[in-house]
Amino acid sequence: RMSHTPEIFLSYAWDDAQSGGAREAIVDALCDVLRAKGYVVNRDKDKLRYKDNIKTFMQQIGRGRFVVTVISDKYLKSQYCMYELLELKRNLNFSERIFPIVLPDAAIYDPVDRAGYIQFWEQRKAELNERMQGLGQEHLQGLRDDIDLFDDIRDEIATITDLLRNLNTLSPQTLQANRFRELIDAIEGQLDEEAAEAGYTRGFRLRVPVGNYLEYTVDRVPQTTGFDRTIGQEQNRLHFFCIHGDKPHAHLGMFNRFVYELKGGYAAINQALAGADERNLRVADKVVTFSSSDDFETYRKRFITRLFNEFGCEPDAHVPLEEQHLSHLIQKSRDFRRLGKDDKVAVMFQIESIKWKTFSPNLVDYFINVFCEEGRLPADSPSFYFFVSVIYLEKDCRFTSFLQRLTKSNWKSKIIDMLEGGNPRGKNYRWATLLDELNLFERAEVEEWFGRCIDAESSALADQKIQELLGPNDTYEMDTVIPRLRDFLNQLKQSEL
Repeated sequence: RMSHTPEIFLSYAWDDAQSGGAREAIVDALCDVLRAKGYVVNRDKDKLRYKDNIKTFMQQIGRGRFVVTVISDKYLKSQYCMYELLELKRNLNFSERIFPIVLPDAAIYDPVDRAGYIQFWEQRKAELNERMQGLGQEHLQGLRDDIDLFDDIRDEIATITDLLRNLNTLSPQTLQANRFRELIDAIEGQLDEEAAEAGYTRGFRLRVPVGNYLEYTVDRVPQTTGFDRTIGQEQNRLHFFCIHGDKPHAHLGMFNRFVYELKGGYAAINQALAGADERNLRVADKVVTFSSSDDFETYRKRFITRLFNEFGCEPDAHVPLEEQHLSHLIQKSRDFRRLGKDDKVAVMFQIESIKWKTFSPNLVDYFINVFCEEGRLPADSPSFYFFVSVIYLEKDCRFTSFLQRLTKSNWKSKIIDMLEGGNPRGKNYRWATLLDELNLFERAEVEEWFGRCIDAESSALADQKIQELLGPNDTYEMDTVIPRLRDFLNQLKQSEL
């Protein structure tokens, strides 16, 4: 009996100058598809943090129940990749747990080429032995382990490549064109076999991709209409929003729902029902938080520095911070090297509403009218969707009357007035839309979602499950409904229903 979503481990060789990004491109595409279908994906670049033990992670891959290996020439010549493959083989049921994707440069189909890999590892061992000659034993810590690993790889690589060449793995182009349907079907088939052996039935199936965006696929019609209208404004490359309300988690919910729409989520669901492929836009999304300050210049510096940091880089040291703009970030960050004019970037900034009456209007003014000046953007830059999250906290109203403190209406209305076009200096912030936080579900909306996304063996079974999940009410808090729906989706693959 399985109790949680199955984990998919990815084993692959990183890109280098020779690969031109091809190896990681197929890994990126696979990650997107797997996550959209609700799988937990374990990838080194996502899981390993600073100072984490790399060997421990590689051993976890070796114990993985479902391991996708992207086999390339570099993979077969990498001691780290081959260590993962050996760990996988040392555990039981190697051929059942490995789901290979063989890239064209992996020379495993000709016996002469396979012998070349044996010679490669013989040569690696000989080179290391030669370097170790004349060194004292006290200096050889770790090197003897590498010699032993080279021996193990040399001894096993012929068996492993022989097994791989005899598997019908399909070409990477075919797999990617079909959105890895055959690979995923193989994983699903294995899950079904395990379910049958365990003696339980799978009475429901997920019809369309939901993935990690469950709470954003339950449609609220006015919100979806607003998303479609905004995302359709392709002539604009810069879009600005404010999410306002008193529940921080609901702000994140609205932002993630919008990101899901940018990734083609709702459109992809409708297309999937019609038998078409999902839209495949690349979308980068970030949530930026920064510490407060009582000095505006420090406040602005922390804001811009955290934005650069979130995209994996530092502000340009040769340009004063107040003169830097969005094009500097595009040039400095590696994240933008794979994004073009048809791609999207969504960023949410979380700002304390108590700061709004002092620094935030000036900060927003600077960010929109200076940092994001559209005329400075490169011609091939992606479209940007910037969100400011303003949260009304009880402490922000401590200078108002008791009634105002209960309703928060006074401070909330002041913030909204500013966002809609004014401050004491008469600045217009050019906000495209004010968005209420995403929080409540209507019963009919959840029922519609269930019918659209879930296949049930009978309508009676579906009605019974909906009643079990929702109870008698007509309106539901997101925090109440989402855990129930998420548990149910996990059970679709894992548990006896």
